[in-house]
Amino acid sequence: MLFHSRRLLGADKTDNKEKGIMADLQHKLNDVAQKREQQI
Repeated sequence: MLFHSRRLLGADKTDNKEKGIMADLQHKLNDVAQKREQQI
């Protein structure tokens, strides 16, 4: 049981890491879009 819950926790950590990376990419894309709008 302990091993099983540990595996679930590990899966959660990877999910959170991926979500963080996606949020970071989205943030960078938004920054780039804003800079382009300012240049036009």
